[in-house]
This record gives sequence, structure tokens and C-alpha cells, in this order.
Amino acid sequence: ILPVDAPKLTIVAALAVAKALWSCCQLEARIKWPNDIVAGGKKLCGILTEMSAEADEIKYVIIGIGINTNMEIDEFGPEVSAIATSVSIESGSTVSRKELTASVLNEFEETYRDFIKDGSIKSFLDEYKSKSAVLGKNIRVISKKDEMIGLAVDISDEGHLVIKLADGSYR
Repeated sequence: ILPVDAPKLTIVAALAVAKALWSCCQLEARIKWPNDIVAGGKKLCGILTEMSAEADEIKYVIIGIGINTNMEIDEFGPEVSAIATSVSIESGSTVSRKELTASVLNEFEETYRDFIKDGSIKSFLDEYKSKSAVLGKNIRVISKKDEMIGLAVDISDEGHLVIKLADGSYR
């Protein structure tokens, strides 16, 4: 893939985690675009993608996936317990880290193969959207240049979040 398409790997990873949580733990997790997985309204997983590239060549991509698995609520501490959760808290049972890891890797490989066929997320974008925690919700987007408040209405074929602003315009 080209360097410009590398950020889409975060979408690949997020979908893989959400699918693995269902297949391994029967836990319905949602994707908080682009790199968080939530369950019960709380953060369950974070994904960080780093890349080294030149203009037309990727040297490497590292995708870090951190899933809170068998933590209890008191292990998070008071400042985090209101916004974080774990697989065991949400599912009500202890999960095998090995089985969950294998499931994430298997789901990632399948989704990644679909992605690299043409460097596109189109083949699994509808499934990704169906697991979205933000579509249909009013959100605030903070960028380096400005802050926008609007309704999250779509995720584009390029993996960009599309919001409808109060004046009716789309960004």
C-alpha cells in the first residue's frame, strides 16, 4: 500500500478487535472513530498506529492494540474508573488472553487481506459503520486549526469522519 493509505490500517485494526471481541467473548463492542473500542459507554481498547515512510514507500507500520481484559473496576483507580472498562467487567467472566489475542490476529489478517487487495476499505466499510459508536451522535471535533460541533453522519471511503455542522454544511 502507499503511505497515504497507511492510516486506514487503524480502521482495519479497530474492526478486527470489535469482531474478535464478539467471536471470542460474545461482547458487542463499538468503534469510537478512529482508534478506540468502547463497551458499555466506556473505553475498552486503544489502538495506536505509527509509520516510517518516504514519499512513495512504507518502511514499516507498527500497530499497538491495548485491550483491558481481566481488570476489575477498582484496578483502574478513581480518575479512570468512570471512563474505562474491561472485557471481564462487560462480559461478566474471565477471558483467556491467548484466545482473545489469537482471535484479534485472525480477524486482523482476514480484514487486512481484503484491504491490501486494492488499498481500499470499501469491502468492509459497511460492517465498520455498523459497529460505530459515533455515527448518528452529536460530537465535538478538535483539530489543530479549529473546533467543530456537529452530527456524525458518515465515514467516507477514505476513512474520514463526515460531520454535518449546524449551518447545514458537511466537513
